[in-house]
Amino acid sequence: MSHDNTAEQLRNALLRRITKQFDKSDWIALGLEVGMVDAIQKHDRLLRSLDWGDDDYAGHAVKFGGDALDKLGLPSSSHSNSSSNVSADLLAKIEKVFRTSYWLESEEPELYSELYQSQGAVDATAGLEKAAQRLSIKEVDEHSRRIREGLINDPHQAIGQAKDLLETICKEILGLHGNDKASRAKDLPELIKDVKAELKLEVSGKPGDEHRVRIYSALTQITAAAAELRNLGLGTGHGVARGPKADAILAELVVTSVAGVCHFLLATFEAQPAQTSK
Repeated sequence: MSHDNTAEQLRNALLRRITKQFDKSDWIALGLEVGMVDAIQKHDRLLRSLDWGDDDYAGHAVKFGGDALDKLGLPSSSHSNSSSNVSADLLAKIEKVFRTSYWLESEEPELYSELYQSQGAVDATAGLEKAAQRLSIKEVDEHSRRIREGLINDPHQAIGQAKDLLETICKEILGLHGNDKASRAKDLPELIKDVKAELKLEVSGKPGDEHRVRIYSALTQITAAAAELRNLGLGTGHGVARGPKADAILAELVVTSVAGVCHFLLATFEAQPAQTSK
């Protein structure tokens, strides 16, 4: 893909998605985000032609979709002197509204690579998401989306969500669902300890066990460090006044490490006989 038309490529991809996959709730959400909800609801044909599947819907969708993308700040080739680049700030806004990282990877892989890998938003959670889908852990998708947004534009968010992701995985493995007292009572170090016991991550007399135990110990240190970073104010989740600032390099290190731990724990959990039989 040419590097000089990234914004136009993204704009066309978004308009195709709007035209083919948007429903009424998507239009309302987009309208609220860009200040167009009244225009969308009061238009005499847009939502009506969508409901009835009329031929004129595509034209209305492109018109309103294009106006919304203009308000988000995504440049078009029709705008003179507009930049062809998509900044990190703009990509974060578009990700929030359209969740582009989910569908671009499969539908527009070259554009996905250009946008997300060039911005430093490593796809550290890809393997984890696939394992979570097999186990029907829907919360992982939301954590992953927020992590990607954070890696692009908000390191504190990425670090905070990495810690929340790890807690979610631990609670799923332990069967602590919902918001009951047992689920709320355990902090992350305790959850990790219980998970290691649940998954029987101990010496079994096989070759390499000494090194395996050292790796398990390192996993605990990684998870503890992630929790401590958030407690220091380097991640979202605790109100901190005039706290320290996280940087993108630290956020990427935390996300990559925690995602690796989560993937390992889920893969081990999935490989257990009880899970395999399901």
